[in-house]
Amino acid sequence: MGAPEGSAVGVKEYNPQRSLVRKLVEVMAVVDRIPKSGHNDFHNYDYTTEADVAEAIRGELARRCVLIVPCAIDSKETAVGEKGQRVFTQKMRFTAHDGESGETLSWDMYGQGADALDKGAFKSTTGAVKYALLKLFMVPTGDDPEREHANSTTPPPPAGVNGLKSRMKPQPPPAPSPLAGRRTTNGSGGAAAHVVFPNYGNLKRAPVHGAPLKDLEFYANGCRRTLGDPSKRNYHDKERALLAQIEAEIHAQSAHEMPGNAPDEPPPPTDDDRPF
Repeated sequence: MGAPEGSAVGVKEYNPQRSLVRKLVEVMAVVDRIPKSGHNDFHNYDYTTEADVAEAIRGELARRCVLIVPCAIDSKETAVGEKGQRVFTQKMRFTAHDGESGETLSWDMYGQGADALDKGAFKSTTGAVKYALLKLFMVPTGDDPEREHANSTTPPPPAGVNGLKSRMKPQPPPAPSPLAGRRTTNGSGGAAAHVVFPNYGNLKRAPVHGAPLKDLEFYANGCRRTLGDPSKRNYHDKERALLAQIEAEIHAQSAHEMPGNAPDEPPPPTDDDRPF
């Protein structure tokens, strides 16, 4: 599909609405390991209940105006044993609706429930909802049904963002910028040398001082968009201070590039320098 009329190819226009996928990823980042409040007395193990999962996730979805609608699309019931026990199996489709953008995202999940009376369908629905949410948001619970050693005492690795960071290989420090030695508006790097970019973009958490001009403009535009959004007023003071440091660095680098302002460059030629 071609670029929209009037827009530059390869340049993304700012869209104030977050996409549905981005909102779901935000929920994934917030929801950590879910505690197990359920206990199976017969087999003596703890497990995460559907209520635990819903309580951990529903509020985060609501804050982002996202609704998940379940719908049964196929089912069957099978008799097992000689005591009237039946296993109810159903396939359910879950659709996430973004109340702001109108986007939708659907996925399927199976559920099973065994009961001798009339609870099989409800048990299968509960199981499908539980695992549909757990798998969509990749939430670790530690109760893997395929684990062979259920009584293992080895604790699982930490979950969520902190656990991910603990398992990541350390990265080498970034190469120094060619502009790292240039002066800022206070003459020596001063406060700007200690200000860092937010945790997004190419230079996340990198110093503002010495950053390339194209990246400075990128983050400056991000600050301006936040300052222009009344719903993000809680971040305005922080963004305003960051924008001031970025604009000061842009001004310092732009002044440095002007003819006559670079102390290490030779002066422009005069008539005395002509060979004849």
